[in-house]
Amino acid sequence: MSPGVSDHSGLARGHRGFTLIEMVVVIIILGIIAGLGALILRGGFNSYFAERDISAADGQAQTALARMTRELRTVRTASTADLPVMTSTSMTFVDFAGDTIAYTYDAVPQTITRSENGGAAQTLADHVSAASFSYWQSDAQTAATGPGNVYYITIQMTVTEGISSLTYRVTVHPRDFS
Repeated sequence: MSPGVSDHSGLARGHRGFTLIEMVVVIIILGIIAGLGALILRGGFNSYFAERDISAADGQAQTALARMTRELRTVRTASTADLPVMTSTSMTFVDFAGDTIAYTYDAVPQTITRSENGGAAQTLADHVSAASFSYWQSDAQTAATGPGNVYYITIQMTVTEGISSLTYRVTVHPRDFS
């Protein structure tokens, strides 16, 4: 080329664009990196939601069991008058103050409710997939056949929240039972 004449054929020497193959390779690599990042984030989110469900179920169950345990310790006597209802899904008792307290497990709405003196039932725990009341004699192995020989009362409940399921069990010996 002669001086003063320029090459207008496109790009200067050493500078060229990306080929279609290079762009496709970059897009594939970015897709792989994004896919791996999404898997890591999904695992983190799943762990967070599982922990949230476990915490909610645990707090609710422990609060309900603590209240039931505290109140069951105040059953007046092991008699038919003070323990008129003793089934696997409900129990009614009279406490030291003369109040009649009833606990009921209802499988359809999955709740354990509490009522006092025949009043409206209040939910103690929901998402309860299973619950039972058991009544034991003083050896803690023989089932009680009636209120007169109840020495221990066991409450067992399974709370299911999301993908988490927790089972709790507590055995109570009312103060004045002998």
